Amino acid sequence: EDRKRLSSAIVGGLAVLTLLAFGLRADQYAKDRRVPIRGTGGMLSAEPALAREIESLASTIRARTRPEDGLVIFPEGEVLNLLSDRRNPVRHKLYLPGYVTAGNEPEIVAELERSRPAAVVLWHRPLDGYEAGFFGADYARKIGAWIEENYERDPSPRPGRSFELRFRKERRTR
Repeated sequence: EDRKRLSSAIVGGLAVLTLLAFGLRADQYAKDRRVPIRGTGGMLSAEPALAREIESLASTIRARTRPEDGLVIFPEGEVLNLLSDRRNPVRHKLYLPGYVTAGNEPEIVAELERSRPAAVVLWHRPLDGYEAGFFGADYARKIGAWIEENYERDPSPRPGRSFELRFRKERRTR
């Protein structure tokens, strides 16, 4: 008799905990403000302002570059390659601390110099979880200097300020 009551209590307790967990999860989903990023088939989402900024940036890149032109996003952001239908012509795809080191930074600069992508995007965001802070300032300074020397900022207004779009400077010859 005691065993049956204990067994029933355990089953009942587990049922209550399960319902509580589902309820908390449903509440969490209801409070989530993220929206799907257009062009990702609903697989990626972001806060509405960031989603609009990503979509606007991809649209500008498509309008200002050709399909065969390259696009490199620093320190990461291949979703922009997907949404703009522009490939990253550089072998390296991630430019996070640890992926970019003092040892391979000159190689990355040389690869950028050879491929000369038409556009680069700098995603200004702190890299939580890494010991370095911002790309081009706290690490990858040689790559940042190369971008500064070879690319000019896009002056067109876009919503938000998370990204900096730059286009390759035209080389003038005499």
